[in-house]
Amino acid sequence: MFRQPELARTLDRVATQGGREFYEGDLAGRLAAGLAKAGSPLRERDLARCQAREEVPLRVAYRDGELLGLRPPTQGVTTLE
Repeated sequence: MFRQPELARTLDRVATQGGREFYEGDLAGRLAAGLAKAGSPLRERDLARCQAREEVPLRVAYRDGELLGLRPPTQGVTTLE
């Protein structure tokens, strides 16, 4: 069994505190610090500027159900194929 307890805590934090925690809260600060340590130019202020938007997913009938995928420029189309 593969476990990722830190990821589980992160997802729980976003679920309980809301999506802005990822972009502006303590989680954003920890994420930005880790990225900076790895050499990324992304900073906490960049995360705070992000604006998530709701997108209509791609839909494909499959057997008795339906698969949903992200629209381009992601790999959603490839995944659904």
